[in-house]
Amino acid sequence: MSDKTFPEQATTLAATHDISPALAFGLGEGLNLYYRRQLVQAPPHLIHVLPLAFGEKLAERLILPRPQAIADALASNAYGVMVCTGDWHGLDAIEKWGEELPFWQNTQGWEQSIIAAATLIEQTDGLYRRAYCHFLNEALPYYNEVAAPRALLNEIADEWLAIATRLRTDDNFERIGSRVLRMASRESRFWGMILDRFGLGREREVSTSH
Repeated sequence: MSDKTFPEQATTLAATHDISPALAFGLGEGLNLYYRRQLVQAPPHLIHVLPLAFGEKLAERLILPRPQAIADALASNAYGVMVCTGDWHGLDAIEKWGEELPFWQNTQGWEQSIIAAATLIEQTDGLYRRAYCHFLNEALPYYNEVAAPRALLNEIADEWLAIATRLRTDDNFERIGSRVLRMASRESRFWGMILDRFGLGREREVSTSH
Protein backbone atom coordinates (compact mmCIF):
# COMPACT_ATOMS: atom_id res chain seq x y z
CA MET A 1 0.00 0.00 0.00
CA SER A 2 1.39 3.39 -1.04
CA ASP A 3 0.89 6.64 0.82
CA LYS A 4 -0.52 7.91 -2.50
CA THR A 5 -3.61 5.87 -1.61
CA PHE A 6 -4.43 8.65 0.87
CA PRO A 7 -4.89 12.42 0.63
CA GLU A 8 -1.67 14.35 1.17
CA GLN A 9 -3.14 16.00 4.25
CA ALA A 10 -3.82 12.60 5.84
CA THR A 11 -0.28 11.44 5.12
CA THR A 12 1.22 14.63 6.53
CA LEU A 13 -0.85 14.56 9.71
CA ALA A 14 -0.17 10.85 10.15
CA ALA A 15 3.55 11.56 10.19
CA THR A 16 3.05 14.43 12.64
CA HIS A 17 1.10 12.27 15.08
CA ASP A 18 3.06 9.05 14.48
CA ILE A 19 0.05 7.05 13.30
CA SER A 20 -0.74 5.33 10.01
CA PRO A 21 -2.25 7.32 7.12
CA ALA A 22 -5.20 4.92 7.22
CA LEU A 23 -5.93 5.72 10.86
CA ALA A 24 -5.52 9.44 10.26
CA PHE A 25 -7.90 9.30 7.29
CA GLY A 26 -10.59 7.43 9.22
CA LEU A 27 -10.38 9.33 12.50
CA GLY A 28 -10.59 12.59 10.57
CA GLU A 29 -13.82 11.44 8.89
CA GLY A 30 -12.11 11.66 5.53
CA LEU A 31 -14.67 9.80 3.43
CA ASN A 32 -17.18 12.06 1.71
CA LEU A 33 -17.97 13.60 -1.65
CA TYR A 34 -18.83 17.18 -2.60
CA TYR A 35 -20.34 18.43 -5.84
CA ARG A 36 -20.99 21.94 -7.08
CA ARG A 37 -21.46 23.95 -10.23
CA GLN A 38 -19.02 26.78 -10.89
CA LEU A 39 -20.09 28.02 -14.28
CA VAL A 40 -17.68 30.98 -14.39
CA GLN A 41 -14.67 28.77 -13.69
CA ALA A 42 -13.11 25.68 -15.23
CA PRO A 43 -14.11 22.94 -14.93
CA PRO A 44 -17.75 24.10 -14.70
CA HIS A 45 -18.68 21.12 -12.51
CA LEU A 46 -16.45 20.36 -9.54
CA ILE A 47 -16.19 17.21 -7.44
CA HIS A 48 -13.93 16.98 -4.42
CA VAL A 49 -13.67 14.52 -1.58
CA LEU A 50 -11.86 15.66 1.59
CA PRO A 51 -13.84 17.55 4.29
CA LEU A 52 -12.51 20.97 5.25
CA ALA A 53 -12.57 20.13 8.97
CA PHE A 54 -10.52 16.96 8.50
CA GLY A 55 -7.55 18.08 10.64
CA GLU A 56 -9.70 19.38 13.48
CA LYS A 57 -11.71 16.17 13.70
CA LEU A 58 -8.56 14.07 13.71
CA ALA A 59 -7.11 16.14 16.58
CA GLU A 60 -10.31 15.68 18.60
CA ARG A 61 -10.19 11.91 18.19
CA LEU A 62 -6.53 11.49 19.07
CA ILE A 63 -7.17 12.40 22.71
CA LEU A 64 -9.75 9.62 23.07
CA PRO A 65 -9.10 5.94 23.85
CA ARG A 66 -8.56 4.25 20.51
CA PRO A 67 -11.71 2.05 20.51
CA GLN A 68 -13.90 5.05 21.36
CA ALA A 69 -12.17 7.22 18.78
CA ILE A 70 -12.77 4.64 16.04
CA ALA A 71 -16.42 4.08 16.96
CA ASP A 72 -17.12 7.82 17.18
CA ALA A 73 -15.42 8.48 13.83
CA LEU A 74 -17.37 5.72 12.10
CA ALA A 75 -20.71 6.95 13.41
CA SER A 76 -19.99 10.62 12.77
CA ASN A 77 -18.70 10.03 9.24
CA ALA A 78 -21.83 8.00 8.49
CA TYR A 79 -24.14 10.75 9.74
CA GLY A 80 -22.17 13.35 7.81
CA VAL A 81 -22.63 11.45 4.57
CA MET A 82 -26.26 10.42 5.01
CA VAL A 83 -27.93 13.43 6.64
CA CYS A 84 -29.19 16.11 4.27
CA THR A 85 -28.03 19.60 5.27
CA GLY A 86 -29.13 21.54 2.20
CA ASP A 87 -25.78 21.54 0.41
CA TRP A 88 -24.46 18.97 -2.05
CA HIS A 89 -22.32 16.57 -0.13
CA GLY A 90 -22.46 12.90 0.76
CA LEU A 91 -25.31 10.92 -0.75
CA ASP A 92 -27.04 14.13 -1.85
CA ALA A 93 -23.98 15.07 -3.90
CA ILE A 94 -23.80 11.67 -5.58
CA GLU A 95 -27.49 11.85 -6.48
CA LYS A 96 -27.23 15.42 -7.77
CA TRP A 97 -24.16 14.50 -9.82
CA GLY A 98 -25.96 11.51 -11.34
CA GLU A 99 -29.05 13.57 -12.14
CA GLU A 100 -27.10 16.41 -13.77
CA LEU A 101 -24.48 14.41 -15.64
CA PRO A 102 -26.68 13.80 -18.73
CA PHE A 103 -26.96 17.60 -19.10
CA TRP A 104 -23.29 18.51 -18.64
CA GLN A 105 -22.91 18.73 -22.41
CA ASN A 106 -25.18 21.78 -22.40
CA THR A 107 -22.52 23.74 -20.47
CA GLN A 108 -19.51 25.33 -22.11
CA GLY A 109 -16.34 23.54 -21.04
CA TRP A 110 -18.16 20.33 -20.11
CA GLU A 111 -15.30 18.25 -21.52
CA GLN A 112 -13.05 19.56 -18.75
CA SER A 113 -15.60 18.44 -16.18
CA ILE A 114 -15.61 14.91 -17.59
CA ILE A 115 -11.82 14.69 -17.62
CA ALA A 116 -11.54 16.14 -14.10
CA ALA A 117 -14.12 13.71 -12.69
CA ALA A 118 -12.51 10.66 -14.29
CA THR A 119 -9.04 11.75 -13.19
CA LEU A 120 -10.17 12.34 -9.62
CA ILE A 121 -11.74 8.90 -9.37
CA GLU A 122 -8.62 7.25 -10.77
CA GLN A 123 -6.06 9.18 -8.75
CA THR A 124 -7.95 8.58 -5.49
CA ASP A 125 -8.50 4.84 -6.11
CA GLY A 126 -12.25 5.12 -6.22
CA LEU A 127 -12.80 8.49 -4.50
CA TYR A 128 -10.74 7.29 -1.51
CA ARG A 129 -13.16 4.44 -0.89
CA ARG A 130 -10.17 2.08 -0.88
CA ALA A 131 -8.40 4.31 1.63
CA TYR A 132 -11.35 3.89 3.98
CA CYS A 133 -11.10 0.13 3.55
CA HIS A 134 -7.59 0.43 4.98
CA PHE A 135 -9.02 2.35 7.94
CA LEU A 136 -11.55 -0.44 8.47
CA ASN A 137 -8.59 -2.84 8.52
CA GLU A 138 -7.21 -0.76 11.40
CA ALA A 139 -10.58 -0.96 13.14
CA LEU A 140 -10.89 -4.73 12.73
CA PRO A 141 -8.81 -5.70 15.81
CA TYR A 142 -11.24 -3.67 17.92
CA TYR A 143 -14.51 -4.35 16.09
CA ASN A 144 -14.78 -7.46 13.98
CA GLU A 145 -18.19 -6.25 12.77
CA VAL A 146 -16.48 -4.02 10.19
CA ALA A 147 -15.47 -7.00 8.05
CA ALA A 148 -18.75 -7.12 6.09
CA PRO A 149 -19.00 -3.39 5.32
CA ARG A 150 -15.30 -3.37 4.42
CA ALA A 151 -15.93 -6.02 1.75
CA LEU A 152 -18.84 -4.02 0.36
CA LEU A 153 -16.81 -0.81 0.27
CA ASN A 154 -14.03 -2.56 -1.61
CA GLU A 155 -16.59 -3.48 -4.28
CA ILE A 156 -17.83 0.12 -4.31
CA ALA A 157 -14.29 1.37 -4.96
CA ASP A 158 -14.05 -0.95 -7.97
CA GLU A 159 -17.41 0.28 -9.23
CA TRP A 160 -16.30 3.92 -9.05
CA LEU A 161 -13.19 3.04 -11.06
CA ALA A 162 -15.42 1.39 -13.66
CA ILE A 163 -17.40 4.63 -13.88
CA ALA A 164 -14.17 6.55 -14.48
CA THR A 165 -13.45 4.24 -17.42
CA ARG A 166 -16.94 4.87 -18.78
CA LEU A 167 -16.46 8.62 -18.49
CA ARG A 168 -13.38 8.37 -20.69
CA THR A 169 -14.76 5.94 -23.28
CA ASP A 170 -18.56 6.24 -23.40
CA ASP A 171 -20.46 9.35 -24.54
CA ASN A 172 -23.83 8.08 -23.29
CA PHE A 173 -23.92 10.29 -20.22
CA GLU A 174 -27.51 9.40 -19.44
CA ARG A 175 -26.44 5.81 -18.95
CA ILE A 176 -23.39 6.83 -16.91
CA GLY A 177 -25.56 9.14 -14.82
CA SER A 178 -27.81 6.18 -14.01
CA ARG A 179 -24.74 4.26 -12.82
CA VAL A 180 -23.75 7.17 -10.59
CA LEU A 181 -27.26 7.23 -9.13
CA ARG A 182 -26.98 3.52 -8.35
CA MET A 183 -23.77 4.29 -6.46
CA ALA A 184 -25.77 6.46 -4.07
CA SER A 185 -27.84 3.39 -3.23
CA ARG A 186 -24.73 1.25 -2.82
CA GLU A 187 -23.06 3.78 -0.56
CA SER A 188 -26.27 4.20 1.44
CA ARG A 189 -26.20 0.47 2.12
CA PHE A 190 -22.59 0.67 3.28
CA TRP A 191 -23.19 3.56 5.66
CA GLY A 192 -26.40 1.94 6.88
CA MET A 193 -24.34 -1.09 7.91
CA ILE A 194 -21.96 1.22 9.78
CA LEU A 195 -24.82 2.98 11.58
CA ASP A 196 -26.42 -0.33 12.51
CA ARG A 197 -23.24 -1.19 14.41
CA PHE A 198 -21.88 2.18 15.53
CA GLY A 199 -24.85 4.53 15.47
CA LEU A 200 -24.42 5.47 19.11
CA GLY A 201 -20.83 6.50 18.46
CA ARG A 202 -19.80 5.43 21.95
CA GLU A 203 -17.01 3.29 23.29
CA ARG A 204 -17.90 -0.35 22.79
CA GLU A 205 -16.55 -3.55 24.15
CA VAL A 206 -13.48 -4.69 22.25
CA SER A 207 -14.70 -7.59 20.18
CA THR A 208 -11.43 -9.43 19.75
CA SER A 209 -8.43 -9.78 21.97
CA HIS A 210 -5.21 -8.11 20.87
